[in-house]
Amino acid sequence: MTFDKEKLKYRAVTYSTSDKPMSITEQTISLIKQADGSFDLPSNTILVKVHSAALNPLDLVLYNSSNRLFSYYNDQQGVGRDYSGTIVAIGDVAAKKTDFCIGDNVCGMYTHILGKGTVSEYVLLDAMSVSDSSVVTVPKNLSLNEAAAWPLVLGTALAMTQGRIKIGSDAKVLVLGGSTAVGRFCIQLCKNHFKAGEVIATCSSSSAPIIREMGADDTIDYTRYPSIEGQVLQAAESGKFDIILDCCGNGDLFASMPKILKPKSHYVTIAGDKKFKYSKVSLFNNIMPTLKPIFRMLLSSIGLTSYSFTITGVRPGKQWAELGKQLIEDEKVKITVDSVHQFENFLDAIERMESQRASGKIIIELDV
Repeated sequence: MTFDKEKLKYRAVTYSTSDKPMSITEQTISLIKQADGSFDLPSNTILVKVHSAALNPLDLVLYNSSNRLFSYYNDQQGVGRDYSGTIVAIGDVAAKKTDFCIGDNVCGMYTHILGKGTVSEYVLLDAMSVSDSSVVTVPKNLSLNEAAAWPLVLGTALAMTQGRIKIGSDAKVLVLGGSTAVGRFCIQLCKNHFKAGEVIATCSSSSAPIIREMGADDTIDYTRYPSIEGQVLQAAESGKFDIILDCCGNGDLFASMPKILKPKSHYVTIAGDKKFKYSKVSLFNNIMPTLKPIFRMLLSSIGLTSYSFTITGVRPGKQWAELGKQLIEDEKVKITVDSVHQFENFLDAIERMESQRASGKIIIELDV
């Protein structure tokens, strides 16, 4: 791709504060003038023409949290953390650092919080930055829409499980929120990669068939009970759990944990003790419900609980991205896409996310 101007113009979905709607705006990337009068990328960067981007609850959390203070830092914050697309330009340093080249189809996680997003016609990656390292070539068995659907959520599932379940240990696993995007990957990882002996997942009765298809041996319909404690205690009668993976937010089990979890086992959460409505949750209204889990993690870290309690999430990194790609190509995990929306209709995708009824990832297609 050649450039004849000092600015590359493109369109992206952005917002300034939560009291103003998201909209498609014009953005620019600054280029460097060359000796011959042409313009080029900085030598350490990679320019990806985005084909597809996926939405995550994090996008709504950040939008609902945005205020005047954040807008001083950036009054055009982006939307989206996952992307797939084609490399259309690459600097010399970036090419040597990554072995990528023009024409490669790539996918990854883009983690510029309060910065740019992936619901954007272009994404500019810094090959020297850890923040932009979660990028790989598209798995050979995925479409570009599917390729945008896995990086953040599979990366999160790997962060929850790696180092806590040994491959072939025949572990007994409880997945809370089995029908969430992260929960589905947790189930598949536990059964197909870590070879868990038994996986039980909470989900609604309507989701149970697909959750069993993903690998769950049994399901608990959380919609039937005010608390899942009784059903989990019953499941633990045949043997306590080695690990609980909380993908949705739940505080029902802590009073009975000695009867549920084996000593020195793991409780890992990405959501804390409470399930939130995506349309309302923000960083600020999440502070108080997060204090109790943080205190519990503190107690766990100094050995005052019989089990390890961890709040975790995915961090940028090449290693897990490469592992995720390999797991997909080996068909140990499958991608599920709920719906695909065109760029101009991005608000439909946002509404679908807010409904919390999506079965799989919500994709916005930018290059058709």
